[in-house]
Amino acid sequence: MRMIQVRPVGGSYRRAMAQVARIEATPAAILAHFCELLEGARISGEVTAERAGYDQRNGWDTFTVLVGGTPCCYADGPL
Repeated sequence: MRMIQVRPVGGSYRRAMAQVARIEATPAAILAHFCELLEGARISGEVTAERAGYDQRNGWDTFTVLVGGTPCCYADGPL
């Protein structure tokens, strides 16, 4: 299974990078990861990823991951 690194949207860049997690590159893994981060909150909706561009700060070819059209994290690759 292909893995990606994800970091949350919002807050400072430094804090978000401290929260980077390595997860499977699947919509189910994205939903499970963010439900866990939000202490069991139920998150649902279609999971999509849009290329955001290259981030020189971390070397990622960054994708914005959206759940139900709302950005939830950045990833270092596509789903």
